[in-house]
Amino acid sequence: WLRCIPFETILAAVPMEQIERSYYPLHEADIRKFVEIMDEWMREKAVHPQTKNHTHTPQAAYTR
Repeated sequence: WLRCIPFETILAAVPMEQIERSYYPLHEADIRKFVEIMDEWMREKAVHPQTKNHTHTPQAAYTR
């Protein structure tokens, strides 16, 4: 969702099993760490998807 990359493109570069195996070491990490790792894995497979130019800006505070 952060990069607006279709799942089809992601799974062409990174098998679901590899993504699932990353859960235990990353489950308490900031989501941006997972995104960094996925970006690296996709670069290793030379997958350069067309992404929308969205930038993620965390909110300073959440409201209910």
